[in-house]
Amino acid sequence: MAALGPAGMIGGLVTLGLIGLLSQVLAEHGADVVAEALIRELINKGESQENIKKKISGYPITQALKLKLYELLENEGKKE
Repeated sequence: MAALGPAGMIGGLVTLGLIGLLSQVLAEHGADVVAEALIRELINKGESQENIKKKISGYPITQALKLKLYELLENEGKKE
């Protein structure tokens, strides 16, 4: 990014800041809580279950967490 000049350096600093913020949120709440909140938000936005399942399968998370998120998706879908 530094090769892009001052804008690249600022972009790099912003990226580092976002990474720090994300790591702090994950450390405070845990990856499973953050992932569950993300799935609930996708449901609230009206995403289809099939689309959400595709997204979950593409996430770089453990198989156990994927299964937990699939279960959450099924349970939340029954509420509607």
